[in-house]
Amino acid sequence: MLTSEAIEQTQELIDRAQSILIILDEKVDFDQQVTGCSLYLALKQQNKRVELVAPSSLKNKTIIGTDQLKTDIGNRNLLISFDYDEHSVGKVSYHIDEQAKKFYLTIKPEAGHNSLDSETVKFEKTGSDADLIFLVGVKQLTDLKQLYFGYESLYEDVTTITINNHKQDFAYLSLDVSGYSCYSEGLYNLLENMNHEPDSAVATNLFSAINHATQNFTSLEASAYTFEVAAALIKAGARRSKPKKEEPKEAVTTVTKGGERRPIKRAKSVKVLKATKVETDQDQVEKDEVQHEKVEKEDKKQETQKAQKDKKSEEISASKTSAPVRPSGLRV
Repeated sequence: MLTSEAIEQTQELIDRAQSILIILDEKVDFDQQVTGCSLYLALKQQNKRVELVAPSSLKNKTIIGTDQLKTDIGNRNLLISFDYDEHSVGKVSYHIDEQAKKFYLTIKPEAGHNSLDSETVKFEKTGSDADLIFLVGVKQLTDLKQLYFGYESLYEDVTTITINNHKQDFAYLSLDVSGYSCYSEGLYNLLENMNHEPDSAVATNLFSAINHATQNFTSLEASAYTFEVAAALIKAGARRSKPKKEEPKEAVTTVTKGGERRPIKRAKSVKVLKATKVETDQDQVEKDEVQHEKVEKEDKKQETQKAQKDKKSEEISASKTSAPVRPSGLRV
């Protein structure tokens, strides 16, 4: 938890600072990103000169303030570099023409050797004039990569404040937010005790992070203070994201025996499909029975016709054997 002593020290350091640097760790999560961006916006609201930097760009563009993030530190110093040849650098001197407001840098080669190749000369703006640094979620300085290597003296000479869920030994002041539901809730407590009222942008950021960290305020990490903070942020103008509207679902109906159509809930779609399958099988059975009846009728018809034909044949045969025949072949 943040102590009153740590909050007072932070307020004093912010008040004295002319230029503030907020640095995020490379692997910061959503909550830590929100904390860094919200602190940046809050300090800007106090008319402080502040920069927000991280080793790489933030992926979540929905956080207000990410468009101001940079991946390099400052532009205080002009760095001149070139391909080095020990014989090409014999003497270095400079001259300032006050009247023309010109600065001249002269690099003379050793006698008998070629001068520097001007095609290899490069100019860069580096360095920072920050007098206060906030480190958000930073576990060790070497994790900052290009923001640390080459700038080691910056972290030694400038006052540093870490915001983390545990104390850091390398910082001048460590703000421990382990007693809160998330970093953003801890930042709200810091701003509240410094009598800073967040604007709508900061309130929106902090509310979204707290809502995300507490799983829509259902997590056991959400305390009574968490709900107090949420209510205060809504009063401050926090814009809550609306849940996505579900697309209208196509109505499913069934036909009763009387021909009436009745709606069926989609949750029972599996049962409807099963019922439909049973009805289909019954239809097939009925079709088979009809076909069987047709076959039986056809068989009976053929048997009847055969019986009639056989009977007729027998009658003809009987008449031939019973009637006498004259020699002429005529029947009597």
